[in-house]
Amino acid sequence: MKITNGEIFNDIKPALGALIQIKLPVKTAFEVACFTNKVQEVVTTIENVRNNLITQYGEKDERTQRPVISQSSPNWEAFVKEYNGLMEIENDFPETKIVLPNDISLEASVLLQLEKFVTVQE
Repeated sequence: MKITNGEIFNDIKPALGALIQIKLPVKTAFEVACFTNKVQEVVTTIENVRNNLITQYGEKDERTQRPVISQSSPNWEAFVKEYNGLMEIENDFPETKIVLPNDISLEASVLLQLEKFVTVQE
């Protein structure tokens, strides 16, 4: 299954953050942990590339001496173009469906963001 970096970084990562806070049966918790590790590998790569883009297009903050970029930066448009390209890159993920117990309390928005990967036990 193809998933863009943008979906992983903006939707799946935060939803998994909510899901891993819930007490789950051990088998389900293990499946969630394994899936989270796969997602985290991609997230780490995205963050590294994003940080390199900030270093390339941004300026050093005078206080922290770390690279930063904002809409007022002269290279903002070039940064956004590259960043959007990064977020459009597709990754292959296995066609996995983690079966969640139907008695857990989870916000609908979390399920919506993870709908490609989870199903609720009937």
